[in-house]
Amino acid sequence: MGGVKQYNITELSQVSQPSSKTLELVFASLSQPLLFHCGSHSTVSTIVAKLETSKEAAGEVLELTRVASHGATTEEEDYDAAPEPSYARSPASAEPKTVRWAADSSAAGGESATVLYDFDAQGDDELTVHENETVTVVDKENDEWWSVRNAAGKEGVVPAQYVQLGEGASDAYGDNGEDDSRRQEDEAAAAAALEAERQREAAHKHEERRAIERAARERQKQEEEDRRYAEELDAKEAAKAERRARRQQEEQRSQREFEMAKRYVN
Repeated sequence: MGGVKQYNITELSQVSQPSSKTLELVFASLSQPLLFHCGSHSTVSTIVAKLETSKEAAGEVLELTRVASHGATTEEEDYDAAPEPSYARSPASAEPKTVRWAADSSAAGGESATVLYDFDAQGDDELTVHENETVTVVDKENDEWWSVRNAAGKEGVVPAQYVQLGEGASDAYGDNGEDDSRRQEDEAAAAAALEAERQREAAHKHEERRAIERAARERQKQEEEDRRYAEELDAKEAAKAERRARRQQEEQRSQREFEMAKRYVN
C-alpha cells in the first residue's frame, strides 16, 4: 500500500461539493484543489460534518459551498468510488487536529480478527469491543484505524493495533501472524523484565527497612546501656559523698571528745 499523505486541518481553507457524491478540498499548501469521489451522499455529509468539527476545534470556521441540487446522475450512481478518506485518530490525544487521506485502499471485508485489548468508543463512528472478542474486519481505513463488525452486526472503527487477524492472515501493511507472535513475545518479555525489576526494587527497599530497624534497635540498646552506666556512676558518687560525710562527722565527734577530756584533766 502507498504512503499516507497528511494535511493539517488549519491549511484547509474551503470545501465545495461539485456533486452529491464528490468533495473538492482547497488547501493553502497546494496549488490545485483535491477532488474526492466518496461513493454516496451520506458519506459526503459525514465527512463534511467531521471537517466542520475539526475546524471548529482548531478555532476556525469551514467555508463550505454545497451543490445546488443533490440529485445524482446515472453516471454518478454507477461511478466506482475512489477510496473514502479517513481521519487520523489517536486514543491518547486529539491534538494536533489533522485529516488523513489514504493514497489507496485494500478492502479486507470478511476477514476474521480477535480483539487484543478492551476499547471504549469515544465517537459515534467508533465501536466498543472487548478483549478476546471475535470481530469481522470490514475495511482497513489506514494504518491506525480499522472498521470492524461485531457478532451483533454493529459496525464501527477501532484502533488497528487492538485487533489481530486470524491465523495465517496478513494485513495490507505487511504485518502477519509471525510478526504479531513476535510482538506478543516481546511484550511478554518486557512485562517479565518489568516485574523482575519491581521485585528487585521491593527486595532492596525491604532490606533497607530492615537495616534501619536494626540500627534503631542498636541505638536504643546503646542508649539504655549509657543510661544504666550513668546511673551507676551517680550511685558511686553518692556513696563516696556519704562516706566522706560520715568520716567528717566521726572526726568532729572525736575532736570534741578530745577537747572535753583535755579540759577535765586540767
